[in-house]
Formats: sequence, C-alpha cells, structure tokens
Amino acid sequence: MFALHQNGSIYIKAEGDLVSYLEKLGAVAYAINHDSMKKLALYNYYQLPNSIRRNKENLKKSLFSL
Repeated sequence: MFALHQNGSIYIKAEGDLVSYLEKLGAVAYAINHDSMKKLALYNYYQLPNSIRRNKENLKKSLFSL
C-alpha cells in the first residue's frame, strides 16, 4: 500500500478490490483540475474522508485490517 499526504489530505493508491473498499469508507478519487496542467495528476489515488483521517483509531481499523 502506498499513500501520499498533501495539503492536510491523505491519498491512498488503489486498484481493483481496494477501490471498492475505500469508496465504501467514503473515499473519493483524486480530482484533477483540467484548467491547470501545472498541477500534479494522481491517477488511482483516493482521498480518505475526514472522519477516518482525523481519528487515528478509525484510520488504523480501516487500513490495517486489509
């Protein structure tokens, strides 16, 4: 598993079954601003919802139980 932390958000790289699992938790795909091609595009990365990101116990339960 690989993750990035950017501007206070956590993005998990996901494919296949992990995508479905993260979406059930409320994660959303990284949004790309097509108006700004200077911005880094992160395909296959999903932003964790605040309810998981801000609670260490929820984060551990959600990600380390995979």
